[in-house]
Order: sequence, then C-alpha cells, then structure tokens
Amino acid sequence: MNPSTPNKLLIPAVIVIVALIITVAVYYIGTHYGTSPFQKSGGTYTETVDGKTYQMQDYVPTYGQKGIRTNSTATSTDSNEPTPVITSISPSSGPVGTVIELKGNNLAGFEGELDAWIVNSNGEKAFLPGIGSVPRADGTIRVKIDSKLCKEDLSYKGGTCSSYLTITPGTYGIYTYPWGTQSNSVKFTITATSTVGWKTYTNTVYGYSFEHPSGVAIGCNGDGCYETKSDWIYSSAISVRVANNSSDIQSYAQGIWDMNKRSDSNFPNKLVGDISKIQFNGKTAYEFTATDAYDDLNGGFLLEENNTFLFVSNGKQNFVIWYPTTNQVSTQILSTFKFTN
Repeated sequence: MNPSTPNKLLIPAVIVIVALIITVAVYYIGTHYGTSPFQKSGGTYTETVDGKTYQMQDYVPTYGQKGIRTNSTATSTDSNEPTPVITSISPSSGPVGTVIELKGNNLAGFEGELDAWIVNSNGEKAFLPGIGSVPRADGTIRVKIDSKLCKEDLSYKGGTCSSYLTITPGTYGIYTYPWGTQSNSVKFTITATSTVGWKTYTNTVYGYSFEHPSGVAIGCNGDGCYETKSDWIYSSAISVRVANNSSDIQSYAQGIWDMNKRSDSNFPNKLVGDISKIQFNGKTAYEFTATDAYDDLNGGFLLEENNTFLFVSNGKQNFVIWYPTTNQVSTQILSTFKFTN
C-alpha cells in the first residue's frame, strides 16, 4: 500500500471536523453574543407574575455584547385588569374650599393612596391630593378644592410646584388615575363665593375695580396710603401695579419672567415657576409664581411666601397683579376684579 494513502484519508476528516467546530462556534456566538444567521435579534415572550400575564420584549444588543431580557417594555395582557370606576360624588357643587367625597371601585393607587385629578373646560388639569388617613377601608376619596392647585403630582418626587391651576366658578371634571389607568369623569360645579359685606376698591384713573373684605386694607404700603388715582396699590392679600411699558402683554410678561429666571447669588434658593397663558377677565393673560424676591423694570422687592404674578392688558395699559399663591381670600378678591373702561 502506498504510504501516502493514510494522509489522503485523514485530510477530509480534518476538514469535516474543522467545519463542524466553526459551525458550532458561529451558532454559540449567535445565540449568546448577538445576531447570527441562526437567530433573529429581539423577539417577545410571555411571563406570569402574581397571576397576571405580561408580554415581554427580548433585547439582544449588538455583536460582542451578551444578550439580556428586560421588562422595560412590559405591557399587561390580562383582560381582567381592574378598571377604576367612580360611582358617586358628594357634594356635586360648592365654592372654593369645598371638601368632596368620591366613592367607587378600584380607586386606590400605589401604596393604597386615594387621590384624584380635576380638569377645566380648556383641558387644563391639576392634582387633588387625598386628605385623611391612607389607606381607608371604605375606599372613599376625600379631596379639597383649593383656589390654586398644582398641575403635577409631587407626592413622591417632592419639590416646589412650578405651575398652578386657578380655580374659578364653572364646571369641572373630576377623575382618578390609579396605576396609570384613568377612571370615568364626574362633574363638579364651582359656585361663586359670597361677597356680602365686602367693600369695593375703584381706581378712577386707570379704570379697574375689585371687591375685598372690610378687614383687608387696600391702597397702602410701607410709604403710607394712596388715593384711588395711584398707579400702585398694595396689601397683604392683593396688589396691582400699572406697568409703564408699551410692549404687547405677551412680550412684557415673557421679559419679566426671563429677568426673574436669571440666577441671583443674593437669592440662591429662589424658585420661579413656568410661565402660563391663561384667560383672565375675558382677556388673554400670563402668569408665573416666584419665591424670595421679584424683579421687573420698576425695581424689585422681597417676598415672604410664594406669590403669583399675573400680567394682563385692558388694551390701553399693561397691569401686573400679584398675590400669595395659596391664599384663598386673595383668589376670591381676584375673582371680582374687572376693568371699568
């Protein structure tokens, strides 16, 4: 026998073995370290947790990184997921400051909290934090309709509210949003607060008036009291300043907001909320909140608490109205404000 015959037989065997090793290696890499001809990237699978079935998304990174599964895109496929339903609201109307009760099914959210949301006719919404002990065995939600409500839920992240919804007379929707599922909406009507016995302040030069409780001094500041012709009145409840500026009200308000947003080493903890477009007295207006201090083209002053600054024009003159943000009397006074010419 030719001595070279064993070598000739060995070569094909070696080729087969090497090819097999390469095939296995490619398959292993493809299934453990990324894409390959044997596996499509990604995919879905189901997983059951606490009796609920979820559709999960496979995540396979690029070649060279080990594939992992993540539930970041998990969505419930359980058709029996409970839906929150409000069955009653009591009372169904009342002035600012009214406490309402909502009853229904599946209203409790994370850690059993019982909160709600309120929305006006323009689609602007605000958070209604539950009051009383949590959780409550009867599942009743109790919330208070304050004159100013934060537009976001700060229950867990904390911090200062950057934008408020002013509650004025009218019809609102009330709903809950536990576990990311919105309930049905029920109606609540905000009624006007009685101003019986209040006095009326009138500025005959700049053409505006508003009502105020008899115990609230109007038209006085640290320099004394002014006549009704003054372009600046002040009180602890509400203040009005005529802005000697010819800019349109949007540009003026935006400029003052920008001025107050700038960092000031004298007030490192000063907070300025977002500027919002609102309707006030039938006119387009703008407002924002600020703490510690306020600045505009006429100068600045210190703030003892969070204040709201409202910018509005009567077509002839720009006005700045400011008041303590969460002061119920202040917002009641503001609701009686009107231009007289």
